[in-house]
Amino acid sequence: MSPVYLVPGWAYPASAMTPLQEALNDCGFTEVMITSAEALPVTGPPALLIGWSLGGVQALRHALAHPACCRHCVLISSTPKFCCPPDHSFPGQPPGAVNVMLRGLPRNRRLVLENFFRKSAAPKRLADEALNRRIDDIASTPTEALTEGLQILLDTDLRNQLQSAPFPVLALHGEEDQIIPSQVLTAWPDLMPGCETWLDAETGHELVLDQSARVARTITQAVENTR
Repeated sequence: MSPVYLVPGWAYPASAMTPLQEALNDCGFTEVMITSAEALPVTGPPALLIGWSLGGVQALRHALAHPACCRHCVLISSTPKFCCPPDHSFPGQPPGAVNVMLRGLPRNRRLVLENFFRKSAAPKRLADEALNRRIDDIASTPTEALTEGLQILLDTDLRNQLQSAPFPVLALHGEEDQIIPSQVLTAWPDLMPGCETWLDAETGHELVLDQSARVARTITQAVENTR
Protein backbone atom coordinates (compact mmCIF):
# COMPACT_ATOMS: atom_id res chain seq x y z
CA MET A 1 0.00 0.00 0.00
CA SER A 2 0.97 3.64 -0.44
CA PRO A 3 2.56 5.50 2.45
CA VAL A 4 0.10 7.45 4.62
CA TYR A 5 0.72 10.82 6.25
CA LEU A 6 -1.53 12.17 9.01
CA VAL A 7 -1.59 15.89 9.82
CA PRO A 8 -3.29 16.96 13.11
CA GLY A 9 -5.63 19.87 13.59
CA TRP A 10 -5.14 23.29 15.16
CA ALA A 11 -4.16 23.20 18.85
CA TYR A 12 -4.00 19.39 18.93
CA PRO A 13 -0.73 17.48 19.41
CA ALA A 14 0.53 14.84 17.01
CA SER A 15 -0.63 12.18 19.48
CA ALA A 16 -4.25 13.12 18.76
CA MET A 17 -3.86 11.23 15.47
CA THR A 18 -2.63 8.04 17.14
CA PRO A 19 -6.11 6.40 17.33
CA LEU A 20 -6.55 6.87 13.57
CA GLN A 21 -3.00 5.69 12.93
CA GLU A 22 -3.71 2.47 14.84
CA ALA A 23 -7.10 2.02 13.14
CA LEU A 24 -5.48 2.39 9.71
CA ASN A 25 -2.86 -0.18 10.72
CA ASP A 26 -5.73 -2.52 11.58
CA CYS A 27 -7.15 -1.92 8.09
CA GLY A 28 -3.92 -3.08 6.47
CA PHE A 29 -1.94 0.13 6.01
CA THR A 30 1.61 -0.65 7.06
CA GLU A 31 3.35 2.71 6.65
CA VAL A 32 1.30 5.32 8.54
CA MET A 33 3.18 8.37 9.79
CA ILE A 34 2.00 11.34 11.87
CA THR A 35 3.70 14.49 10.70
CA SER A 36 3.50 18.25 10.38
CA ALA A 37 2.42 19.93 7.17
CA GLU A 38 5.95 21.21 6.70
CA ALA A 39 7.28 17.63 6.63
CA LEU A 40 4.91 16.29 3.97
CA PRO A 41 6.83 14.74 1.07
CA VAL A 42 7.65 16.61 -2.13
CA THR A 43 9.31 13.59 -3.77
CA GLY A 44 8.84 9.85 -3.65
CA PRO A 45 5.88 7.57 -4.33
CA PRO A 46 2.36 9.03 -4.37
CA ALA A 47 1.03 9.03 -0.82
CA LEU A 48 -2.28 9.13 0.96
CA LEU A 49 -2.47 12.56 2.63
CA ILE A 50 -4.95 12.76 5.52
CA GLY A 51 -5.55 15.96 7.46
CA TRP A 52 -7.86 16.92 10.28
CA SER A 53 -9.26 20.47 10.42
CA LEU A 54 -6.32 22.85 9.84
CA GLY A 55 -4.30 19.75 8.94
CA GLY A 56 -6.79 19.05 6.17
CA VAL A 57 -6.40 22.56 4.77
CA GLN A 58 -2.64 22.10 4.85
CA ALA A 59 -2.73 18.61 3.32
CA LEU A 60 -4.97 19.81 0.49
CA ARG A 61 -2.80 22.85 -0.13
CA HIS A 62 0.28 20.61 -0.25
CA ALA A 63 -1.40 18.15 -2.63
CA LEU A 64 -2.37 20.96 -4.99
CA ALA A 65 1.20 22.29 -4.95
CA HIS A 66 2.77 18.83 -5.37
CA PRO A 67 0.13 16.68 -7.14
CA ALA A 68 2.61 13.99 -8.15
CA CYS A 69 3.11 13.22 -4.46
CA CYS A 70 -0.59 12.66 -3.73
CA ARG A 71 -2.45 9.48 -4.53
CA HIS A 72 -5.52 10.45 -2.51
CA CYS A 73 -6.31 13.40 -0.23
CA VAL A 74 -8.61 12.93 2.75
CA LEU A 75 -10.09 15.87 4.65
CA ILE A 76 -11.53 15.09 8.07
CA SER A 77 -13.68 17.86 9.57
CA SER A 78 -11.98 20.24 7.17
CA THR A 79 -12.65 22.59 4.28
CA PRO A 80 -11.03 24.32 1.30
CA LYS A 81 -12.00 27.68 2.85
CA PHE A 82 -12.38 28.09 6.61
CA CYS A 83 -13.89 31.59 6.69
CA CYS A 84 -17.16 32.45 5.02
CA PRO A 85 -16.99 35.20 2.36
CA PRO A 86 -18.77 38.53 2.87
CA ASP A 87 -21.79 37.37 0.86
CA HIS A 88 -22.03 34.14 2.92
CA SER A 89 -22.02 32.12 -0.30
CA PHE A 90 -19.84 29.43 1.31
CA PRO A 91 -20.26 27.96 4.80
CA GLY A 92 -17.61 28.79 7.36
CA GLN A 93 -16.65 30.84 10.38
CA PRO A 94 -16.94 34.64 10.24
CA PRO A 95 -13.47 36.16 9.77
CA GLY A 96 -14.17 38.28 12.84
CA ALA A 97 -14.31 35.16 15.01
CA VAL A 98 -10.81 34.18 13.90
CA ASN A 99 -9.54 37.70 14.45
CA VAL A 100 -10.92 37.63 18.01
CA MET A 101 -8.87 34.49 18.63
CA LEU A 102 -5.79 36.07 17.07
CA ARG A 103 -6.06 39.08 19.35
CA GLY A 104 -6.87 36.95 22.37
CA LEU A 105 -4.05 34.42 22.17
CA PRO A 106 -1.25 36.75 23.36
CA ARG A 107 -3.47 38.19 26.11
CA ASN A 108 -5.21 35.13 27.50
CA ARG A 109 -4.12 31.97 25.72
CA ARG A 110 -5.92 29.67 28.14
CA LEU A 111 -9.31 31.33 27.64
CA VAL A 112 -9.01 31.09 23.85
CA LEU A 113 -8.10 27.41 24.10
CA GLU A 114 -10.87 26.65 26.59
CA ASN A 115 -13.50 28.14 24.29
CA PHE A 116 -12.09 26.32 21.28
CA PHE A 117 -11.81 22.90 22.91
CA ARG A 118 -15.36 23.05 24.31
CA LYS A 119 -16.74 23.80 20.83
CA SER A 120 -14.49 21.21 19.23
CA ALA A 121 -15.70 18.49 21.60
CA ALA A 122 -19.41 19.26 21.06
CA PRO A 123 -21.91 17.69 21.12
CA LYS A 124 -20.03 16.02 23.98
CA ARG A 125 -19.75 18.01 27.18
CA LEU A 126 -16.05 18.34 27.95
CA ALA A 127 -15.31 17.69 31.61
CA ASP A 128 -12.82 20.00 33.34
CA GLU A 129 -10.28 17.18 33.63
CA ALA A 130 -10.42 16.46 29.90
CA LEU A 131 -10.23 20.17 29.11
CA ASN A 132 -7.16 20.62 31.29
CA ARG A 133 -5.52 17.60 29.67
CA ARG A 134 -6.05 19.05 26.19
CA ILE A 135 -4.51 22.35 27.26
CA ASP A 136 -1.60 20.61 28.99
CA ASP A 137 -0.97 18.48 25.87
CA ILE A 138 0.01 21.57 23.89
CA ALA A 139 1.78 23.47 26.68
CA SER A 140 5.03 23.27 24.70
CA THR A 141 3.45 24.63 21.51
CA PRO A 142 4.51 28.27 21.10
CA THR A 143 1.74 30.83 20.91
CA GLU A 144 3.35 32.01 17.68
CA ALA A 145 2.69 28.61 16.11
CA LEU A 146 -0.97 28.76 17.13
CA THR A 147 -1.20 32.26 15.69
CA GLU A 148 0.35 31.09 12.43
CA GLY A 149 -2.22 28.31 12.15
CA LEU A 150 -5.10 30.73 12.67
CA GLN A 151 -3.65 33.03 10.03
CA ILE A 152 -3.60 30.16 7.55
CA LEU A 153 -7.27 29.48 8.30
CA LEU A 154 -8.08 33.16 7.88
CA ASP A 155 -6.26 33.59 4.57
CA THR A 156 -6.52 30.30 2.68
CA ASP A 157 -9.04 29.74 -0.11
CA LEU A 158 -8.38 26.68 -2.28
CA ARG A 159 -11.75 26.46 -3.98
CA ASN A 160 -10.70 27.70 -7.40
CA GLN A 161 -7.89 25.14 -7.65
CA LEU A 162 -10.01 22.05 -7.11
CA GLN A 163 -11.49 21.60 -10.59
CA SER A 164 -8.08 20.79 -12.04
CA ALA A 165 -6.83 18.60 -9.17
CA PRO A 166 -5.56 15.29 -10.61
CA PHE A 167 -6.09 13.31 -7.41
CA PRO A 168 -9.30 12.09 -5.73
CA VAL A 169 -10.60 13.72 -2.56
CA LEU A 170 -12.61 12.21 0.28
CA ALA A 171 -14.25 14.63 2.71
CA LEU A 172 -15.57 13.34 6.06
CA HIS A 173 -17.52 15.41 8.55
CA GLY A 174 -19.53 15.23 11.75
CA GLU A 175 -22.97 16.74 11.46
CA GLU A 176 -22.71 18.45 14.87
CA ASP A 177 -19.43 20.21 14.06
CA GLN A 178 -19.32 23.67 15.68
CA ILE A 179 -15.94 24.65 14.24
CA ILE A 180 -16.43 23.90 10.53
CA PRO A 181 -20.11 23.56 9.61
CA SER A 182 -21.07 20.26 8.02
CA GLN A 183 -22.81 22.19 5.23
CA VAL A 184 -19.36 22.29 3.64
CA LEU A 185 -20.06 18.77 2.40
CA THR A 186 -22.92 19.97 0.19
CA ALA A 187 -20.56 22.39 -1.57
CA TRP A 188 -18.02 19.78 -2.63
CA PRO A 189 -19.84 18.41 -5.72
CA ASP A 190 -19.80 21.87 -7.34
CA LEU A 191 -16.20 22.53 -6.35
CA MET A 192 -14.86 19.16 -7.42
CA PRO A 193 -17.13 16.76 -9.31
CA GLY A 194 -16.34 13.23 -8.22
CA CYS A 195 -15.34 14.19 -4.70
CA GLU A 196 -16.62 11.58 -2.27
CA THR A 197 -18.27 12.78 0.95
CA TRP A 198 -19.27 11.04 4.17
CA LEU A 199 -21.32 12.43 7.06
CA ASP A 200 -21.54 11.07 10.60
CA ALA A 201 -24.82 12.17 12.19
CA GLU A 202 -23.74 11.85 15.81
CA THR A 203 -20.33 13.51 16.09
CA GLY A 204 -18.83 16.97 15.84
CA HIS A 205 -15.40 18.37 15.09
CA GLU A 206 -13.64 15.58 17.01
CA LEU A 207 -14.85 12.98 14.52
CA VAL A 208 -11.32 11.64 14.18
CA LEU A 209 -11.16 10.98 17.94
CA ASP A 210 -14.71 9.75 18.47
CA GLN A 211 -15.01 7.48 15.42
CA SER A 212 -11.45 6.57 14.47
CA ALA A 213 -12.31 2.98 13.49
CA ARG A 214 -15.23 4.04 11.27
CA VAL A 215 -13.15 6.80 9.72
CA ALA A 216 -10.35 4.34 8.96
CA ARG A 217 -12.75 1.86 7.34
CA THR A 218 -14.32 4.62 5.23
CA ILE A 219 -10.90 5.79 4.08
CA THR A 220 -9.85 2.23 3.27
CA GLN A 221 -12.95 1.65 1.16
CA ALA A 222 -12.48 4.91 -0.74
CA VAL A 223 -8.86 4.10 -1.51
CA GLU A 224 -9.74 0.59 -2.67
CA ASN A 225 -12.46 1.99 -4.94
CA THR A 226 -9.96 4.19 -6.76
CA ARG A 227 -7.38 1.51 -7.52
